[in-house]
Amino acid sequence: ELRELYVDPFFQGTGVGSALINHFSDTARAGGMREGFLWVLEENHAGRAFYETHGYRYSGERRPFPDTEKFLLRYNCFFL
Repeated sequence: ELRELYVDPFFQGTGVGSALINHFSDTARAGGMREGFLWVLEENHAGRAFYETHGYRYSGERRPFPDTEKFLLRYNCFFL
């Protein structure tokens, strides 16, 4: 599970986020993991697009974000 991935807005669009998620995927794959997943806020359209660009797909699973009226969506990625 990828728990948190934040990139300072100043550095967004510079490749830092891609380098981080690629490192996560490469490390997981090297460790024998076949699948990764993460949760992202439903309203975070830029984040969702970023994860989709990197092979993550919405699983259809949705859960409430604690103490708010917001929801989290589960995204999965299969490491080849």
